[in-house]
Amino acid sequence: MNKEKYIEWQILEQQMAQLNENLKQLEKQKKDAARTIEHLEEMRKVKAGTKILVPFANGVFAEAELKSSDSFKVNVGSGICVKKSLDDTKELLSEQLSELNLIIEDTVSYYQQVYERMIVLEKEITAETTEQ
Repeated sequence: MNKEKYIEWQILEQQMAQLNENLKQLEKQKKDAARTIEHLEEMRKVKAGTKILVPFANGVFAEAELKSSDSFKVNVGSGICVKKSLDDTKELLSEQLSELNLIIEDTVSYYQQVYERMIVLEKEITAETTEQ
């Protein structure tokens, strides 16, 4: 049996496992972004002065009074937050969602390439084994 082909197959198998994990994380991020967009739309119905629960930590909430339901502080990186309107915030999240969809498509495409290569290697390894 061609040892190099078998090693390549094993490496590709590990890549497939990692790609599966990456896809799970990307799908979770996609679901979270979509859910946040839905929540933002619901915020249009909430009036200033309404008491709300704000997540503080996993399963821990703080009671707060909403000052405004049409603007948000958005983390733009490096711990910097900027004030954005509800529509601008939704647009930002929609752009992130579009980027995630592209990344998912690229990852799935690469996954298929790896899978196809594994099939070729498996056939070659099997053919070599039966010839011996």
